[in-house]
Amino acid sequence: NMFVLGTTGAGKSFAVSMLILRLLPLGTRFVLIDKTVDKMGAYRFITELLGPELCAYIDLGPSSGYILNPFDLGPEDKEGEPSADKISSLLSLLDLMLSPEGREELNVEEKSLLDGLIRVAYMDAHFRGVAPTMSDLARVTAQAAADEVDPLQRDRLQQFARGLSLFTRSGAFGGLVDGHTNIDIEKLFIVFDTREVNEPRLERIAVYILAEFIRRRAADSKARGQRFAAIIDEAATLMRFKAGARLLDDLSRRARHYGMMLVTITQQLKDFFRQAEQADSVVKNSHMKIMLRQDPSDLKMLKDTLRLTDAETVAIENFSRDEEKRRDSQCLLIVGSVHGTIRLVPSPMDYWICTSEPIKDIPRRLDMIKEVKAKNPKLSHTDACRQAVYYLGLQHEG
Repeated sequence: NMFVLGTTGAGKSFAVSMLILRLLPLGTRFVLIDKTVDKMGAYRFITELLGPELCAYIDLGPSSGYILNPFDLGPEDKEGEPSADKISSLLSLLDLMLSPEGREELNVEEKSLLDGLIRVAYMDAHFRGVAPTMSDLARVTAQAAADEVDPLQRDRLQQFARGLSLFTRSGAFGGLVDGHTNIDIEKLFIVFDTREVNEPRLERIAVYILAEFIRRRAADSKARGQRFAAIIDEAATLMRFKAGARLLDDLSRRARHYGMMLVTITQQLKDFFRQAEQADSVVKNSHMKIMLRQDPSDLKMLKDTLRLTDAETVAIENFSRDEEKRRDSQCLLIVGSVHGTIRLVPSPMDYWICTSEPIKDIPRRLDMIKEVKAKNPKLSHTDACRQAVYYLGLQHEG
């Protein structure tokens, strides 16, 4: 596992993009969760460079049309029957969906009730030969409320049914979660862009579902004997709520069992350590750590958390003073008990593939792609991107 930390513009996505470029030719499959500010960043460009046959860039905007069904079963579940882990994951998801304001979790009675309803939804769907959906759970819950004779229990079931209806196709938030998964999960490199998911509760739900998707994908890759890596960019989003923190901690602990590489990236150290116990576990389970330039206000916390020496803290403080004059990144690299400062130096082509500098680099790359297409209109967009970074690399070398 790898933990990558650095402030805005320090080179986190650049370093991870270089890692992706080295591991993809080895057959490593990637799932990446990104909350990028710039839609034309490095991860997006890698998907354009490799093409739609190998990659999928999934923009989870409010009307994107993409669906990730949280009820899908993985290789650890029996046919038509969810495992205890699957039920637990769905209950945590329903915590996020149905908990009243000010509470992060439902109580034990409520969870017990939902546990039974989830099992009924699976049983019902199994008879139809499909996976259940959020609409199925809402329908089962509404039916249970109609059949219930105890007024208190009936009221509780009606509240659940109303809450679940918000996450069905007819509700405000059903676009992402209600229906059968329509994303091609066989792609070599899948990027989920959550930039457009701005409603706080929906953002937590989306990131939680994606992290659970990673867990299922890791189990599936292990069963097939495939290399698999998961990258969570701005993992502080998961650490802002208990269920997300527990899931990220669980992923970091189980990564070795799944044969998965987990790369956790953050720039918001204080937010990341909001759930201190789980955050500490994620960091400890990361054999490799890359510390890029930091916000000065985070240095003391970073020093205490990672037990850095005074010299290492000073080195991080002095990173990238001449940022505008360089084309590499300085960082503190920790591999097990070995600590050292290194430079990440890209080749000219690496630079133009991985850069996300928005003022000069991205416009220049776009101009070169247009120029290549103008000279040869029959070129595909993928080939035009490949030629563009090759020519830019030659200019860069010169």
